Amino acid sequence: MMIAKNSFNFKFFIVALFFSIVSLTGLEANEKCLDLEFSSNSNNQTPELISVETLDVRKWTKNLLKMLTETKDISKSEYISLDKYRNYHKAKIIVQYKNGIKCSFNGEVKIHGGTRNHRDNIKQTTSLRVKLFDGNILNTTHFALLLPKTRNGDNEIFGANLFAQLGYISPLTFYTNTSVNKIGSYKVIFQSREDKEILFFSKKRDGTVLSGNKTRGDKELSLARISYNYNFNENANYKNFKILEKLNLIYLLNFDSKQIRNFEGLNIDKIKEYEALVLSMGGGLEKEDRKFYFDNLKNNFEPIFNDTDIRILENNFFYIPKTKYKYKTIKNVINKINNINVDNFHKKLITNGLDIEKDEITMILQKIKKNVQLNNTFKEDEYINDDEISISNKILDTYLGKLFINEIGLIFYNKDNSFTICKAVNNCKKINLSEDKINTVLNSHIIKYNNYKYKYIFENKDILNNKKINKNKFSKKRFFYKKINIENFNIFYDEKIKINTNNEDKLIEIKFIDKNGKILIDNAFIDNWKFNITSDERLTTKLKKRINKISGNIDEENDIGCVTFSNVYFKNTTIFISNLGCKNSVHIINSSGDINELKGEYLSNDAFDIDFSDLKIKNARIVQSGSECFSLKTGNYNFKNLNIKDCIHGISIGENGKLEIDKFKSINSETAITVKDGSELFLKEALINKVDYCFKVFRKEILFNYSKINYNENLTSCNANKRMISKDEFSTIKRIF
Repeated sequence: MMIAKNSFNFKFFIVALFFSIVSLTGLEANEKCLDLEFSSNSNNQTPELISVETLDVRKWTKNLLKMLTETKDISKSEYISLDKYRNYHKAKIIVQYKNGIKCSFNGEVKIHGGTRNHRDNIKQTTSLRVKLFDGNILNTTHFALLLPKTRNGDNEIFGANLFAQLGYISPLTFYTNTSVNKIGSYKVIFQSREDKEILFFSKKRDGTVLSGNKTRGDKELSLARISYNYNFNENANYKNFKILEKLNLIYLLNFDSKQIRNFEGLNIDKIKEYEALVLSMGGGLEKEDRKFYFDNLKNNFEPIFNDTDIRILENNFFYIPKTKYKYKTIKNVINKINNINVDNFHKKLITNGLDIEKDEITMILQKIKKNVQLNNTFKEDEYINDDEISISNKILDTYLGKLFINEIGLIFYNKDNSFTICKAVNNCKKINLSEDKINTVLNSHIIKYNNYKYKYIFENKDILNNKKINKNKFSKKRFFYKKINIENFNIFYDEKIKINTNNEDKLIEIKFIDKNGKILIDNAFIDNWKFNITSDERLTTKLKKRINKISGNIDEENDIGCVTFSNVYFKNTTIFISNLGCKNSVHIINSSGDINELKGEYLSNDAFDIDFSDLKIKNARIVQSGSECFSLKTGNYNFKNLNIKDCIHGISIGENGKLEIDKFKSINSETAITVKDGSELFLKEALINKVDYCFKVFRKEILFNYSKINYNENLTSCNANKRMISKDEFSTIKRIF
């Protein structure tokens, strides 16, 4: 259908729509779609076409054409508010894969983007934002379908996937096609938008995500906001406000390393590496477009690849360095690029729709390295200059002055979950806010209260009187500040821990003086060591009372395990734990290898929580756990012998995990084995007694597919109080022999 530029024939357009639409409302998730979900290759299949069918076609079309008419004369980069056109419309989303497989989901769609670049007035197409209500595409339920020109086309596919290869948090990004209400189809960039889903895709623990404020016309006063509130359970608001004030300080000091180094608790090394990469690829670093993940375990911000507008694939791109970086920063970036597996990267780009030769990738990587090395490096002084501290305070004083000139007050968070609002230094009052209003303070740069605007910067109201940044509030984290070196790895811990080592027997004895102590072993190779981890406090209360579940004070990090192994390769390792009172007694993240034995007893909550790992475990035995004996997610796990007793829940596998158990014994728990959210179990032999359920298999969250259990019926004995198996409609149980 040809339509003259900047001309819109409403009647012809709408009539054509109605005659071309084929109703697909009867198309439901069919057997082929389920086969795709259970396929071992399902996580690698990108859709060929995403068809959007709005339920009210007339309403969508009128809205689209009015928006195109109103915005046709603005410049491509000019930002305008399109809120009146960007309401969600209910829709059917039909996802078509290779071999004719289709999946139909209920969802909603809206026009995406606030610049003219997101529209094509001639083709009458636009970038879209889509949410799925009852399914997912590659573990994504909320995504954008972007016109390629909005992100420099191939550059976005290359950049997003490169940053993922380099270990940065990066959204799922690939080429596909879309159609709206059966009017043709057009090429788009699929990019995930939900922060929680982006973290999962990047193999990160769930946590707080922050970003710059989209103030557009008020960049001078723009700081940070929280775009995804991580639920810390207890004292979540307090913790999220403390995280927000850290990033606010980084924004206030304009990411200046010399200023930020005055505050020991702020580490921006990863941010600087990200900056060097983005700039070397021709991208931009607008503060309002930047996003960050706060790693509560390591107390630092990790950058998230977002809206960089890189141009590295353009033939006429020539890099002119304008920023200095430390030698260490440049070296780390170069090392990351050198460690890229070009074959794997090439396959990933082809899968995601970018037609590129392997030799071309190698040339581009060399170009990026050369550009990074062009940055003039400098050696940073170790000492802190008093003048620099004075400059930081002057920056704060100037900023506060600008706020008051613009008639913007300040809002402060109190530990009792109340707030103090101040129009001026001596004009303050204490107020209480609803949970919705509290989220507004966290999620937005401004809150209105009684027709006056207030902004959150820091928690402590003392900044109004002394105009100084309290260095103590940004000091190093109180745990993990001690270090002991053992063989070729380090143990980081705090004053609540005592450690004894026996190098001859390769035994490490760790005792918790206080139940809130913390231990971290990171980036290590552990070969033939035994860990004996205990505390003086006995936690043996009745099982049904969940074994003395610990509730901490407002400053405790209860989401962090007593002991955390992160990025560890295990070889013949033994871990014994007893009488620990953390939410996760032992947390293993992004690790691999062979473990000889895992043993635990008298634990307040989860015994072993293991995420994003690939482990083979010879023997495992847990006695008395206040929650799960083993909580496993997103990885491959093999147990030769697993014996659990007196746990609230036995073992669970979730979030696309695979679990193999050769011999399993379970006594006295509510559920022996739980398989959920796209996971699969292979069980060869089992003896299960005194449980309510032997197996539960289901999908809990729609960003995952259905689950599957395979077990040997002849070698499985189950004595269940309620039912042997509890399952949802589409998850499956398969008896193998």
